[in-house]
Amino acid sequence: MTPSARLAARPARIASPPALVALTGAALAGLTAAMPASAGQGTWRLNDTGLTQCVVFDPEVGYVFTPACAGTGHDGEFGRDVARPGHGDGHAGFSFEKIGPAGETLPRTAPVWSCVRDRVTGAMWEVKTSDGGPRDAARRFLNLGDGQAGDASAYVAEANASALCGASDWRLPTRRELESLMDFSVREGGPLIDHRWFPHTPAALHWSATPAEVHGGSPAYRWAVNFYSGGTLWYGGQYGEFAVRLVRDGAVLPKRRWQANGAELRDKSTGLVWRRCAEGQAWTGSTCAGSPTTFLTIRDAVAHAQGQAASSGQGWRVPNIKELASLAESRVQRPAIDTAAFPGFVTESYHSATHWTENAVFNWRIQFADGSMARDHWGGKLLLVRDGE
Repeated sequence: MTPSARLAARPARIASPPALVALTGAALAGLTAAMPASAGQGTWRLNDTGLTQCVVFDPEVGYVFTPACAGTGHDGEFGRDVARPGHGDGHAGFSFEKIGPAGETLPRTAPVWSCVRDRVTGAMWEVKTSDGGPRDAARRFLNLGDGQAGDASAYVAEANASALCGASDWRLPTRRELESLMDFSVREGGPLIDHRWFPHTPAALHWSATPAEVHGGSPAYRWAVNFYSGGTLWYGGQYGEFAVRLVRDGAVLPKRRWQANGAELRDKSTGLVWRRCAEGQAWTGSTCAGSPTTFLTIRDAVAHAQGQAASSGQGWRVPNIKELASLAESRVQRPAIDTAAFPGFVTESYHSATHWTENAVFNWRIQFADGSMARDHWGGKLLLVRDGE
């Protein structure tokens, strides 16, 4: 049965999903959270966002983009795109290498390649084609995991049987892995990826293997990443035909992710240091008390972060969207975060320093009710981050 036929045999996607279900996350052992990695989950070393322009406020015209990022406190002032801007192997801190059909490393100038290795995360990705073959970018899949023709799981088996790039351990990527490829500097419809390394990428939703704990934890729901407009949402695997990009390799997550130091947490997978409490809350020694502050605009949030950096002598800042998304926990809801690591966490939309390229008023957020990524322009809470030593 074709994907379309199987789709027609299913009911339409639920128009009004029931209330999100509160689930219990993994507990901390002492002061560190045990975070077992699922098979093939890979590294959480973070790619930058690709965004190199920042936003300033002009009283006469409002918010405007500028390439002069120093002192703005926005995404483009920090990260790999500043420290390691690239040498022809990827845009703004991304770093890739081309892989041939037998798994061999190719020169950057190679006109044809079958896969791409991400030198930051360690993951290897398939490259799409436009030749009508198995890897054609026009193919779409359901995501039920039943192995039937037209399902993403059948495509995984197909790629492994063909020993794509000399390997037989291809799989669907996790949500985090898919998000790592997104280039937020690309305008909507781009698609949001470096097309020089990933040609023929459809500007479309792409399935991940990460389950979404909605509708009572139904296994039929998975996260999907939108390479047309950005954002990450959950969908029923039987209710949509989306694009698929397979992955393999990647380092293994540390079994104990968090290293606590009072009111701060060091993420051993990324090296980032987070405040355990949202701004406006106070650390009591065991939890976060009080109500978090609502910052009406990203301008307000950045000004607060800069004040905290100045008064503490530490580099506190508003996280970029990939850093903030790394906290979203797919196994729990309301809040979609490990509450053993972040006790007293309040379910809300949280600011990132990454702006939407279409309109400088909007910035990307994580809604910690379910962990979804979307853009907004008014009101949000704030978790501060700084680079580790």
